[in-house]
Amino acid sequence: LAKRAERDGTETRGESPAMIAAVVDAAAEEIAALPATAILDGRRTVRVWAFAGTFALAAGVVLLGDLAVTKVFFARFFGADTAYPRSTYLHVELPEDNPEVRVTLGAGTAEVVMPAGGDLPVLVFAEGSEPREVVLQTSGGRGIPNEVTMAPRGGSRFRHVFRRVQREFTFHARGGDDPLGDRTVSVRVVEPPRVGTITARVTFPEYTGTDPIEIVGGAIEALAGSTVDVFVSATAEVASAQLHMIDSDVRIDLAPRTLRDDSGVSTSYAGTFTIAESDRYQVLFVGATGIRNPHPGTYPIRAVEDHEPIAQLISPSNDDLNVVLPGAILPVRVAATDDFGIAAIEITSTTGKAAQDDGHVQSVPLFVAPEGGAPQAECSVGALLEVASLAPAAPAVGDVIVVGGSVRDIREPEPQIAELAERHVHVVEPTDLGRRISSHFRRIREGVEKALELQESRLSLLDEIRADAVEAARLRDALITIEVGQGRVLAETRRVHRELMRSFDVHLFNRLEESPNAPKVLESYTRYYRENPAAEPLDPVFYRSVAEGRRAGAIGPMTKTLDPILGMIVRTDGLANDLAPSAVDAIERAQIAGTAADRSTELDRASQLQSRIVEDLRELRGQLDEWNEFQDVITQTRAIRDKQKDIRSRTESLQRGDK
Repeated sequence: LAKRAERDGTETRGESPAMIAAVVDAAAEEIAALPATAILDGRRTVRVWAFAGTFALAAGVVLLGDLAVTKVFFARFFGADTAYPRSTYLHVELPEDNPEVRVTLGAGTAEVVMPAGGDLPVLVFAEGSEPREVVLQTSGGRGIPNEVTMAPRGGSRFRHVFRRVQREFTFHARGGDDPLGDRTVSVRVVEPPRVGTITARVTFPEYTGTDPIEIVGGAIEALAGSTVDVFVSATAEVASAQLHMIDSDVRIDLAPRTLRDDSGVSTSYAGTFTIAESDRYQVLFVGATGIRNPHPGTYPIRAVEDHEPIAQLISPSNDDLNVVLPGAILPVRVAATDDFGIAAIEITSTTGKAAQDDGHVQSVPLFVAPEGGAPQAECSVGALLEVASLAPAAPAVGDVIVVGGSVRDIREPEPQIAELAERHVHVVEPTDLGRRISSHFRRIREGVEKALELQESRLSLLDEIRADAVEAARLRDALITIEVGQGRVLAETRRVHRELMRSFDVHLFNRLEESPNAPKVLESYTRYYRENPAAEPLDPVFYRSVAEGRRAGAIGPMTKTLDPILGMIVRTDGLANDLAPSAVDAIERAQIAGTAADRSTELDRASQLQSRIVEDLRELRGQLDEWNEFQDVITQTRAIRDKQKDIRSRTESLQRGDK
């Protein structure tokens, strides 16, 4: 301050120059007394200069180690436009031209034309020093990030696939000290032709007699051997079209076909092939730009096999009544179905002793498809064979007739044949047949007795319910018990009905009825099943027609066997198909009745029906008792007759002097 006042020639206001001078002098004395080593420290200065020297030495080593870089560095430092040398050079490798990608290479550029939705694989080869990673720098596109890190593939190669490309974009490679790669790639996307609609016209093999069908949608299912005409429309202009059978690796060219209709002119692409086996196919369209759809749809072809016929030998049956007398008739019936048609049905019979492996074989054609007629997919045919005609010498007691056969379909060129399951029919003597029939009727009587006992108990329970007012819970349980029992009565009466019809056939075909009217029943049997080929062997309608013929006088009396059995059949027919089902229905209605009055009405109806069932079952039991007594008399008479024949034979032998 004193110096400034002295320099400026002014005095500092409020300041004492003498005091300032005294302070300055005192400070000078103090400074002179301070030791310099306590204030100044040179070690930090030494460290700074040591670091600077080390850095300068390292920089010198680096610069001297790569003189080219050093030269470029100083040149660029002084303003020259000189490029640094690189250790890594990236080369972008693109797919070769193919129907899904078109690539045009230029100087430092490349243009890729590809279909929308296609995939573009990119490979980058690093020449020189391999970088730690390679990045594709992108611009544009939809859903593509600006930077895509490529996956290393070994051998200084990196790979990436742009999936489902939808929009145009550009990209270049960057990695190591190469910031741009060797080229910039422009990707252009075009819309390839795609499948619009697929229509297939299927023509089946001629032997099937099936009209052609049209299938829309691509999936084809048809019989093996069918011819398929395919018509495909496209969404854009098409240069070429093919069907590619994937599994069999067969390619079929599709030819353009112009269509004119009310909507104008359109083009479809047509081809033809024959279905041999199941396969898959694709429609390959190549557009006007030479690009095809990279993801064509795949459609199935299912070859349906023509299966062999399904055949069943219905008659003769397989039970203990499957026996015949030497002079009997053997009824045979075959039911068969096939996918497209039956060509022929044949019955074979082998007659011989049971212990023999071979015997006389005879074939009888039951059905042959007429030429030029419509194929018959279902067929039921039968015949009445004379047992005496099944072998050159009439079969004798103890012989076995093995009935079999085959069914052939209309498949071409090789038909399929289904073999019928064999039935063994034993030739027996009248006594043995009578014993079997008696045993069969005893079982029928047991069934009737069982049904009668059950029906009487359910009728008694129903009468108790109707007589007494019972609580709702007990009434419900009682009705359920009655319903279950009534169902068992129904099942038993139906079984008895069937067994009686079976007995009627045994007596008819073994000619046990000696009346001259019995052949009329055989004629009626043949006529009925010829006019009703789908009817079951034991069809109740046939026996009703026989009963009606007896009542009308068209068929005369058959008092020995057929009339008594027919009477029992008529009675059980009413039980099994009228009274018993109606009783079950009445009990069911009683359970769901809305009012007590409705329930009472249904219970009264059920009681009346059950009473009639009991009455009919008792009558049937009486008829069976009479039948069994009559058959016992016949059996005993036959036994006496056989013994008498034996005695006479021995007497005659003694008269001749035989030992």
